[in-house]
Amino acid sequence: MSTRSNPLGSAPNRPGTFSRQATGLVRQASLWDVLIFNVNMQNVAIGVVFALLLIPPFYPGANIYLSILFAFIISLPISYVYAELSAVFPRSGGDYVYVSRIVHPAIGFMSNFSYCVWGVFYIGVSGVFLGIYGIAPLLRVLGAYTGSRSLADAGNWFGQPTGNFVMAVGLLVLFVIIFALGGMRLYFRIQMINFVIATLGLAAIVVYGFLASRGAAFANLDQGIRAIGGEPLSSLASGAATGSSFSLKETLYASIWPWLAFNSAIYSTYMGGEVKRAARNQVFGIMGALTWAAAWTLILTWAMLHLFGNTFFANLGNADPTQFGLSTTPTFGELTALGVGNALLGLFIMIGFTLWTYVWIAPYTVLVTRSLLAWSLDRLIPAKLAEVSTRANAPVNALLVILVLGIVSSAFYAFGNLSVLSGTVGLTASMIVVAFAGVLLPYRKPDVWRSSPVYGRIAGLPTIAFAGLISLPLLALIEWALLADVNSGTSIEGSPGILTFVLTLFVVGLPIYYVVRALRRRRGVEVDLAYKEIPPE
Repeated sequence: MSTRSNPLGSAPNRPGTFSRQATGLVRQASLWDVLIFNVNMQNVAIGVVFALLLIPPFYPGANIYLSILFAFIISLPISYVYAELSAVFPRSGGDYVYVSRIVHPAIGFMSNFSYCVWGVFYIGVSGVFLGIYGIAPLLRVLGAYTGSRSLADAGNWFGQPTGNFVMAVGLLVLFVIIFALGGMRLYFRIQMINFVIATLGLAAIVVYGFLASRGAAFANLDQGIRAIGGEPLSSLASGAATGSSFSLKETLYASIWPWLAFNSAIYSTYMGGEVKRAARNQVFGIMGALTWAAAWTLILTWAMLHLFGNTFFANLGNADPTQFGLSTTPTFGELTALGVGNALLGLFIMIGFTLWTYVWIAPYTVLVTRSLLAWSLDRLIPAKLAEVSTRANAPVNALLVILVLGIVSSAFYAFGNLSVLSGTVGLTASMIVVAFAGVLLPYRKPDVWRSSPVYGRIAGLPTIAFAGLISLPLLALIEWALLADVNSGTSIEGSPGILTFVLTLFVVGLPIYYVVRALRRRRGVEVDLAYKEIPPE
């Protein structure tokens, strides 16, 4: 085996080093597949929902546009580190493969274990989002244009915890069937159709946001709300001025919400063994998706503030939706769909918006199943769990595990008190570990770095080390904001219990690794040997 294909050593894999000598996965993801996969993971629509409904009311003095730019800038160097590492190690398993081979196997497993648990959490969250931000407003919009209060009532039901959970379970079952029967090939086809329709929906929102008059939009919105028995929302557009003098601190705190989206441009690295021409497609697919998401987030935010006004969103975010006859606070998608005053255009906008609400499910499923596969190859878990179907090139057993865990996590989120940012604290901590691995790579594995397809220097430093060094203080800054901001739901002051849980979850993988390692050694399996080589394709 060449040094390029096996960067940790030129010797071929020894018999028994890995649980098997091939993953069963197929290199089939093109640049376009990778780009859309990462764009979906960032979920522009949900990012703008949080930005509009949370920043104006809860962050006085924050500049919403600077908050978005801060989150984008923080995301750039760490996304580049992931992209380069995926080019150096073109295998499935993402950060587990990188960190375990560069830093230490125990640290790699610890960091990735935490990432996977939060991946399962966000699979459930995405299912719940479809109910809250997708189906509930879609049925209300349909009810408003048809004059059917029954449809609106059904929508309000899907916006409640029970409706959220039912929708999440149905969606999880559907995605497991898609992956089990058609694998990534079928998903990429669905992803393409979903992306085109969803993007056209956003484009329609932007065009209307800039061209329509505010008065006409509010008149149509109030008419639609009255049609389903609700109270007019236009009253929220007036009132005391919400402006405050600029605050850098509040602007930084507010950046945690767009950070929730922008930190996710790197998820194609977890299917690294399925990406064609990884050195090119991962770098362009990751950095291109991040830039795409930032541009759309800025222009959507601008269009919505231009149409409805900052005061309206500040008051809407503070309002109790039940006072207006709604079970959930309307998103900018629902507001625009009703504001256009045209049934066909309004429904198209709402359908396009709905298609954004659940797109986290597939990338997080890939994250967890491919990590399980990598653990299995290194003999940390039974090979059966990550066995790949030859028919669909998909890990069916792992998908069934994901289904069960996803249903549990959706129940936790629908009926519990976990903040949507709870997992972001843990994910950011894992990203700090990856940045550290990027800094160390050229020095701990110099031959690997010099023979890699992305070898290069900037300011006298290896490019990946340079990006990693920039990433570390930026990631520390956003982690501080998550832990300091009382509006995050993850602050030390406001939610000490959640913080303890997140920190425990982050380190628990360390003892798990050593226990498993000891048990495998007692059975004659030396897992340490696997970490001297890159996993098989």
